[in-house]
Amino acid sequence: QLLHVRAIRVNLIPEIEDACRDALSEFCSHNVKPSEEMMCLQQNFETDSFKRKYGQCFTQLTKFTEMEAKDTKLNRALSKACKPVISTHCAQFALEDIDHGDVLECLVNNKDAKEMTTKCRSYVNHFELISLRDYHFSYKFQKACAADIEQNCRDHNNDKGEIIRCLSEVRFEHKVLGSPKDLTDDCKKQLKVAYLQQEQ
Repeated sequence: QLLHVRAIRVNLIPEIEDACRDALSEFCSHNVKPSEEMMCLQQNFETDSFKRKYGQCFTQLTKFTEMEAKDTKLNRALSKACKPVISTHCAQFALEDIDHGDVLECLVNNKDAKEMTTKCRSYVNHFELISLRDYHFSYKFQKACAADIEQNCRDHNNDKGEIIRCLSEVRFEHKVLGSPKDLTDDCKKQLKVAYLQQEQ
């Protein structure tokens, strides 16, 4: 009953509530404040032990995290914590029906804004780390580079760091060694953004 109450309080969608109740108990029953349960699950769900033990929960969290990357409004805790920054710097993106990652990108670009609070920055950093571990959680990168990844880097699992290195090799071989193979223009742009994220 307690787990059910917590799942409702964190506004977990029914599929996640049903699939992740035991995982919520194991990973997020201590030192997790109200509304931070989803963040807690996302911090743990990409480990091999989590995938083995809670496969259904992993699948549902993966789907939801991909949707969050596409539309920041689904991330209620982030939207609430970052409201001042969004209102001041990212309003044009927030008004879109689906922001396609623009709001999150805008928040990343405004981490030093005076409206940025510690709580908002921690949510933004959290999502950046998730998206660096798996390129599917970086909507713009995935959309821009899907064909390039399929063509050149399909053996690198979903690890965004490995994929960035692989795509960089394609660029290097084209620019420096004169290889005819190159990346698409949209992917080149997103690769630059990914470099900056990695440096941070």
